[in-house]
Amino acid sequence: MIKRYDEAKTPYQRVLDSAYVPEEDKERLRAEYDQLNPAELICPELDIASQGYTIEEAKDNLKEAISLFLECASQEEIEERFSEDIYISSVEVAIVRFWRNMALKR
Repeated sequence: MIKRYDEAKTPYQRVLDSAYVPEEDKERLRAEYDQLNPAELICPELDIASQGYTIEEAKDNLKEAISLFLECASQEEIEERFSEDIYISSVEVAIVRFWRNMALKR
């Protein structure tokens, strides 16, 4: 017996590849997808992260996450998670192959 699997795809890719979805719906989905710009922000002092589709939304979500944590956590947990030793660094990563492959799949 030989098992054969489909190529791994995201739900978004499967919808675009589907013969059952009208082309006008696919175009609308592509336009919406192209405008998404997910962002992730981190509060390293408390090890809390949050996400949003824009920097502003991510900031608002992070503020809310920190507030909820401080409201609900015990003083012991806050002290345990709080860290003053924080090291932040930037790195550059070449992703040319990734974007080229994405362009070819469209």
